[in-house]
Amino acid sequence: MAFRDDTDALRARIEVLERELESLRDVAEERDRLKARVAELEEQLGVAEQRKRKELEAKAEAARESQRRRIEMLRRAKKSPSQIPKYLVIALGVGGAIFAFVRLTGLGCGPSHDAAPSLGLVDLDVTPEPALPPLTTRGITSAPDQCRGYVPDAPQLVLRSSRPMSLRIAPQAVSGDLVMLVVAPDGRVLCDDDGGGSLNPLISAVVPPGDTRVWVGTYHHAESIDFTLAISGREASAMPDASGLASHGTPSTPVIDGPDVTHAITGTVQPVTAASTQDASCRGYLPIEPQLTLRLARDAAVRLHASGQSDLVMLVREPDGTVKCDDDSGHGNEPQIATLLRAGDHPVWVGSFSETASAVPYSLEVSAHALDRDAAPEHGTRELGASEIAIEGTARDEISASAIGAECAGGLVGVRPHVALQLAETRDVVFALAGESAPFAVVEHPDRTFECVRTARERHLWSAGTHRVWIGVPDEATAGPFTLTVRGEASSLLPWNPR
Repeated sequence: MAFRDDTDALRARIEVLERELESLRDVAEERDRLKARVAELEEQLGVAEQRKRKELEAKAEAARESQRRRIEMLRRAKKSPSQIPKYLVIALGVGGAIFAFVRLTGLGCGPSHDAAPSLGLVDLDVTPEPALPPLTTRGITSAPDQCRGYVPDAPQLVLRSSRPMSLRIAPQAVSGDLVMLVVAPDGRVLCDDDGGGSLNPLISAVVPPGDTRVWVGTYHHAESIDFTLAISGREASAMPDASGLASHGTPSTPVIDGPDVTHAITGTVQPVTAASTQDASCRGYLPIEPQLTLRLARDAAVRLHASGQSDLVMLVREPDGTVKCDDDSGHGNEPQIATLLRAGDHPVWVGSFSETASAVPYSLEVSAHALDRDAAPEHGTRELGASEIAIEGTARDEISASAIGAECAGGLVGVRPHVALQLAETRDVVFALAGESAPFAVVEHPDRTFECVRTARERHLWSAGTHRVWIGVPDEATAGPFTLTVRGEASSLLPWNPR
């Protein structure tokens, strides 16, 4: 009687397992349908429909997670070896089918980090730019959760080094959509889909000594793609911190003490890290180490300007960890940061707008000035009356207008005002400014408010008191000579006088 009860129980369990297997097949069909829909959207709608694609991928991932949970439930529900052999064999057969199903649909636990590489080992200490044969990949295992696509079970390559290395790994597909997974010696998981352009991945990173494992896979499951693989490794003099950059350079990296300093350096730089990892608004690629550190004993108006034959970018990290970055605020496509910086250490990075395998030459000019709000004007103080005053001078491009408190849209001015205009009473002021460098004026009124004057000739109503005037240039202009003419007239605003 007990034997029949056990038999009935096992038959019932097998029916449950078969229903679970059928459910898994349904989930797989739903996943394949969703992935086909994703591919269709990519083909039809392009980059503009990335959001819909991500939503569908999330559903596919939810389906995979549901399968994982069901498989785990089945494993827990296995009967012990003491059950009747005949039905144990049947149950094991169903379990084997489930295991095969999981393997075929790419729902395993991810790639094996301990598996031997399918292609082999590269010793970067000996061969920093290895020559590799054409390769073929087939993505059969889901990449880790933070990555996209599918990779082989085993890595294609292990890159070994006894020193910190700056790596650039760039697969190039003959045709198809590749993905890449890299596991660094310290356990960091790096992945990319289209960073190299044209559906090719690209990873640039600094890794510590040890073995770095590289998987090149496919965006779509079980697809086979032929590709070539370019790898370059250079010894890195510093390891990045949690931000992805090293705040302190090598002992040869200059530390410039300010304020009241001007300095210029030249060199070449190898960009490695995307600037967007520091702030989403930042663009381009940066080296791991800064080119210099600007050390300010007190708050100062600072101007940093980088130039070169390539399209450069720049980033400054403030003592509190916030960053300022720029791409094209200077002449042409040159980066420029002109702002008020607080006391402390400010590391400065110069990089390139595009990721590149070759070193990029650059020049970096640094100036820092402590601000004296009461500094004497270059041309002194003038009494402004009915007689016209003409002032000739040179516009300055030393600090940003915002550093002195003016909310002008861009532009650079000098540290000292050019002239102070004294009015005994409220008057209309006819203000005319001319020069080849398209100069503009910043006027500080007696109440400490600011006015930005960009038109060549304007009439203003100014109150009694001292009005300090700075003449500067737009960000993209080169400083040059100017002529300022001003005269005072009777106020156009009269008291109310009824007829």
